[in-house]
Amino acid sequence: MDNVAETQESFSLNVGSDLTEKLLTLSSDIVLYICPKGIIKKAIGQSNKLRGLTQNWVGKSWKSVVTVESKLKIDQLLKFEKKSSENSPRHINHSLGNGVYLPVSYSTLNCEKEGFVVAVGKELSQLASLQQKLVSAQQTLEKDFIKLRHIETQYRSLFDLSSSPILICEADENTVVEINPAAAEALGFKIDKAKGKNIQIFFREDEKQRIVDLLKTAELGKKETIKAQLIDKKQVSLEISCFRQENKLFHLIQIFDFLLPHPKFPDSTSFKIIEEAIRKSPDAF
Repeated sequence: MDNVAETQESFSLNVGSDLTEKLLTLSSDIVLYICPKGIIKKAIGQSNKLRGLTQNWVGKSWKSVVTVESKLKIDQLLKFEKKSSENSPRHINHSLGNGVYLPVSYSTLNCEKEGFVVAVGKELSQLASLQQKLVSAQQTLEKDFIKLRHIETQYRSLFDLSSSPILICEADENTVVEINPAAAEALGFKIDKAKGKNIQIFFREDEKQRIVDLLKTAELGKKETIKAQLIDKKQVSLEISCFRQENKLFHLIQIFDFLLPHPKFPDSTSFKIIEEAIRKSPDAF
């Protein structure tokens, strides 16, 4: 065991500064040799781009080549606790001008005997680019979400304020997912009591199966209009159509009072006269 320890000690003593420097360079993107006053005495960049950049830092204060928010972190990297010879990584941004910066994660080693501090850095440009893309994607999603909320608010207002009774059923179970106040009043149900219920509960027993069959027919793409009798014996007309949303099929059902006559349009001659009068009118219609 003593021989092994002696061999390791002898080997470590023979590791030259050139080899150490090469090892540091291979394991990092940037290596800075900094005097106790914070002046960069030597700078090594792994790539051609970084070599050209770091050479311009030599002779300058480390603080002078970083952004304002990074200056305090420089102080922390150059200050060592008594029992510690190294500082954990900190994110530093080097100012490149015109609002552009180079993000680098630096750790520092206190080489007190040699009279300098070594800062070992890993470039974070690729990570910063990914973070920026993530932020942009998140902002886009937030904008889309706001638009969807706006559309949903408009839809909800129109749906609730419409005087036409409308309800929407999920096709698989024929359960009510949406019902506006006009439909709730026409059917004689409160909105919270109607939601989640099978549409059959609104109709007389002898009408239920016919309603289900007609819903199935509407699923084939045919717009159906039928007359039916509610559970309170009131007769209504139902207009049934279908639509898809998020891979689910839904029934859109409009309810009309069977006893009310449908509006009559004027004959073609009268309509043409009215149309011509509107067209020539100075008022907006």
